[in-house]
Amino acid sequence: MGATEQAFFHTGKSTKVVVKQDLALGEWRLTQAEKELAILSHPKGKSITFKSTQSE
Repeated sequence: MGATEQAFFHTGKSTKVVVKQDLALGEWRLTQAEKELAILSHPKGKSITFKSTQSE
């Protein structure tokens, strides 16, 4: 089984797991997932970068 890149997002009530290239919210896709960084991209060329506030 190959390694899968995924990110964990805490919504305030629960934790959501998103696999790389899957839809995260609406049309936003997880395009990059690293240890302390995740990037969501939109088909219209926009992107949002999330950085972890706590290192584990």
